Amino acid sequence: MIDKAGGYEDLVKRTRSVPMLMDLDERFRVMDMFDEYKQILSLTTPPLEVMFSPEDAAELQMVANDSMTELCEQYPDRFPGFTASLAMNKPDAAVAEVHRAVTDLGALGVQIFTNVAGRALDNPEFFPVFEAAHALDVPMWMHPARGADVADYKDEERSKYEIWWTLGWPYETSVAQARMVFSGMMDKLPGLKIITHHLGGLMPYFSGRTGPGWQFLGDRTSGPAGDEYRKSLENPKKPHAEYFKDFTAIRRCSVRSRRRNADWLTTPKTECCLPPTRRSIPRRGQCTSARPSKLSTIWTSTTVGVRISIGETLQNSCPVSSNVFGNLPLLSTSLYCSRPLGYS
Repeated sequence: MIDKAGGYEDLVKRTRSVPMLMDLDERFRVMDMFDEYKQILSLTTPPLEVMFSPEDAAELQMVANDSMTELCEQYPDRFPGFTASLAMNKPDAAVAEVHRAVTDLGALGVQIFTNVAGRALDNPEFFPVFEAAHALDVPMWMHPARGADVADYKDEERSKYEIWWTLGWPYETSVAQARMVFSGMMDKLPGLKIITHHLGGLMPYFSGRTGPGWQFLGDRTSGPAGDEYRKSLENPKKPHAEYFKDFTAIRRCSVRSRRRNADWLTTPKTECCLPPTRRSIPRRGQCTSARPSKLSTIWTSTTVGVRISIGETLQNSCPVSSNVFGNLPLLSTSLYCSRPLGYS
């Protein structure tokens, strides 16, 4: 797998060091430490299109989705659903798989990455994939894709100090959102549901730049490109900053207790989604807030069902230690809980 991962070999190394990602017995051992702990399955990184040819990826997307369906059927109390994997380097096959996975297998949505082997998501050849998800009214989980092969500076060949992950992933997420907005995709597919990992990347923190700053789009660019950018502000149906509020953000929240029903750390209120079933997807209006005194569901440094609007302020978004509560299934299989649970 490392040989096929190309610039993602470092990420593969990290993935292999987390036994819960591949060992079901180990995963169940960890899950059993906590009450009412469930997971929505998804395929971990690297993306299929990075490692395989279009033909092989098209076949493996079906293998992955069939396998996750079997796991959900075999362990419904642990895995209430899954998000379908797609071979984005073969768009026609990806479109067909969106329909098969959602209609026939019962997938809650589909997973895409912030680029397709280095190519932008707003490339016209990928648009039918978004159309298919939009037509079925299912969300698209968008996970950042960036490896150490993306250097920090022009005169270097590789990123250093794992900057490609720490800072590169939030940047990747933000770039993908911006391209969707300014390419007109959000107008072409009104109501398109995009779930962004890691609290929406940079967008919640840079509203001054993405809002007032982008009002002058094109003024910083010389030549024909500047004129083209200015025209992109003339056609949207609403101010450009409003489109970023249409994205949903989720983040990892760390829990510092290993015990069941442990006393919850005092934290501000946060907005959380009610648990979806395999056929019921969380929608706007299905959220509530509370501050529990006891821990009913625990996640350890992993992606959870916390959602905010990208346009909300940090004060209203999920803080570092959030009071996530209730029977909320996870939105990812990436259970990064080695250190809190005693692994070295």
